[in-house]
Formats: sequence, structure tokens, C-alpha cells
Amino acid sequence: ERVFTTGVNTNLDRLVFRTPALTEIPNNGFSYSNANPDDAAQPKLWGSSYDEWDLTGVTSVGDAAFLGRHIHGTLNLPKVRTIGMEVFYNCTNDTKVLLSPDLKTLTRIGSKAFFQEQWGSNRYVTDSTLKEIVLGGASGFTIMTNAFKGQLALSSVSFTGAKPTYAIKADGI
Repeated sequence: ERVFTTGVNTNLDRLVFRTPALTEIPNNGFSYSNANPDDAAQPKLWGSSYDEWDLTGVTSVGDAAFLGRHIHGTLNLPKVRTIGMEVFYNCTNDTKVLLSPDLKTLTRIGSKAFFQEQWGSNRYVTDSTLKEIVLGGASGFTIMTNAFKGQLALSSVSFTGAKPTYAIKADGI
């Protein structure tokens, strides 16, 4: 169920992933289970760019799918319906995320999906670069607790479809 995780070629610096037929990124698909941004041995994929990836067929992103990865650029998931828990937890290099902006199929963003905190403490990572998120919500679109908590650089969240309901009113939404 994992694609690139702990112990897989710690020297891997760049990954280009072009799979328009892929419909699901499974739980922990690209995750690093010890998502410590200060760990020099962690394969961060610094040289990778979402701008080179083709994930246009993806409709579901499982829990912790990109946890701890540092891939830069714009992540575009035009057909996505669900984003699991902690999908982009402690990811610091993505700058823009587009989730179904035109088709408006997004129904759920899981708890702590974009959560950002410094490893081992409650202080937020200061090098978070996520600045913009565009969400194309379908009818019944729900955002779970703390979905965007700690995203200090985030300056724009746009809704192109249905406005979301929130599972629990809490900080970080």
C-alpha cells in the first residue's frame, strides 16, 4: 500500500510521477513515517515538483499520503473527492493546492489534512510556504477539525463550489 516510504532510497532527491490513470493515492502512499523536517537523513524529495506530476485521474487521497514530504510547486487534483487525515501534515514546500476547482467534486477534507507543526513541540514550522488553496466543493462538502492549523503563510482559501460545513468549530479551520 506504500509507494515511497521510510527506508526507500534515502538518497532519492527527485521524483517525477505521471500517471493520469491513477485514481487513488493510498494511505501512506508517499509518506515518511517519521516526518521530522529537521532530520537530515529523511528523503525529502526536495528536487521534486508537483508541476511535473500528472495526477489528473486521482479521486481519493488516503490518510497521511504525503506526510512529511517536501515537494514544491502547485499540486493539482482536478477530480479529487476526498482528502484523508494528515495528508499534507508537516509538508513545507508546496505553494499552491488546487482541489477540484472546476469539477467541484470535493466532498471531504480530513482532520489535520494540511496541519503544520514543528516536530516534537507545539511551535509551528516557520518555513511553511503554502500560500493558496482553491477548493471546488460539492454539495455536502465538509472540512474536519484543524484542517489548516499552523499554516502561517496561507493567505488565500477560495471556494469555487459549495461552501463547506465544519465538523467541529475549532481553531485551525
